[in-house]
Amino acid sequence: MLRSSSTVPFWNCILDKGPNISAEQALQVGHWAKVNIQWLSGSRVTQMTNFLRALPNLFDRMLVHLPSLSPISDILTKLVNMDDTHPHLGIIAWLHQQKLVPKVLELLDPITQPMEAHTPAGEFLRGIVAAASTASANKQQQQQQQQAAPSNGKNRSNAVQTAWANKIKQRMTLGRPGLTTRWCES
Repeated sequence: MLRSSSTVPFWNCILDKGPNISAEQALQVGHWAKVNIQWLSGSRVTQMTNFLRALPNLFDRMLVHLPSLSPISDILTKLVNMDDTHPHLGIIAWLHQQKLVPKVLELLDPITQPMEAHTPAGEFLRGIVAAASTASANKQQQQQQQQAAPSNGKNRSNAVQTAWANKIKQRMTLGRPGLTTRWCES
């Protein structure tokens, strides 16, 4: 159903716009994002994630708009947070495979990226770290409650989240040339 004749062109229409869009187009992107977040929150989560996985270069196309369109960040944040409620979908492993975090870290480079890109990229990375920290705390609490519980796919997914959070913290605090470290101070 999600691969209908109008769904793919609609996503392509939004994602293939240049980074400079009008206020009216930004309003349309806001509505587009709300609809898609509802799809990701509803009963057809599996269908929606399968649809997104089938879109070519999805994250590269979304990240072009991250500095100028906060609804894009809302969709990306929703995807990250979904792994806690839908671990069977392997969202974090998919985002890791697509190298989402390194691509977002590139937006923090002041030499190649405008300063306007730094704030939304940093905020999104903080959201990832917060989601990973929450997932890690939840995992520890569950482990304390269920001592010696058998391992499952969620543990692997949480391990990937924790690894992402640690890698982000490490990169942001090492003072790599060209990257700002102020995101770790708040």
